[in-house]
Amino acid sequence: MLGADASEGLAVPGWTGPPVLVIEGGDLLKLGPGMRIHMCHDKGEDRVVGTFEELVERGVPLPIRINVSRLNIRVRDGISIFANYLPEEAPA
Repeated sequence: MLGADASEGLAVPGWTGPPVLVIEGGDLLKLGPGMRIHMCHDKGEDRVVGTFEELVERGVPLPIRINVSRLNIRVRDGISIFANYLPEEAPA
């Protein structure tokens, strides 16, 4: 969760409004209106790029399962998350 203070997960200076859930269950990317994603692997393969609205228009199922290593998520104007996604290891 992104929000105004650490009790919401990740505190974002100057945050206004309700907190926003971006990743759910460890591997589901939750996008909403106005958000934009650019995600791919290290060498650019399996690329997904677009705004929430563009992805809906193209029929991309939401939420998006994260199966790549690099994410750039624009949450709203002036707030973006850059992540190197490391999935949890499967139990032995």
